[in-house]
Amino acid sequence: MEHHKYGSDPEGLYRDWLEEKAAQSSCIAEVGVLAGTTTLRMAKATSGSIWAVDHWKGVPGDPVQSAIYKDPSASERLFRRRLKPWIDSGRVTVVKMGSARAAAHLMEVVGPEFDLIFIDADHSYKAVKRDVIHWRKLVKHGGILCGHDIGWPGVRKAVDQEVPGWEAGPGTLWWTRIRRAGR
Repeated sequence: MEHHKYGSDPEGLYRDWLEEKAAQSSCIAEVGVLAGTTTLRMAKATSGSIWAVDHWKGVPGDPVQSAIYKDPSASERLFRRRLKPWIDSGRVTVVKMGSARAAAHLMEVVGPEFDLIFIDADHSYKAVKRDVIHWRKLVKHGGILCGHDIGWPGVRKAVDQEVPGWEAGPGTLWWTRIRRAGR
């Protein structure tokens, strides 16, 4: 199975969009960073902070990720090497834990202050639904919650259910602007 069986974005058009949004953001979370290609582009674009969330264990039973994660530590090592200047400066903070636990941790540490949260972790319906529910609480009023691979059946079903009125971005990106009641 090819990595983007359910929707191809070979030019990485979503990364250009994320880079533009990152340039306008001071507080960013990326959920599922793998080797840090997208993180690096956002880090170069923003003067703010990025919380990079990944447990680097892969997704058991996912035929795409099983090949990527034959050596789970390889992706993490590449990520840390690629982002070293930003990690060392404190502008990128590695949050090595599962998504739900990381969301709870960042709610305590940062609170609902994120301008931009990008979800690109486990693509199963159950996981995407859980991620949207947990992470949208951390987006500030007017901020953006977005994710990748909307063509994947599990991603599409979860986003359709949990993000009414979502918009398609470039490539295989989905996004919404978070509005808080009373504002």
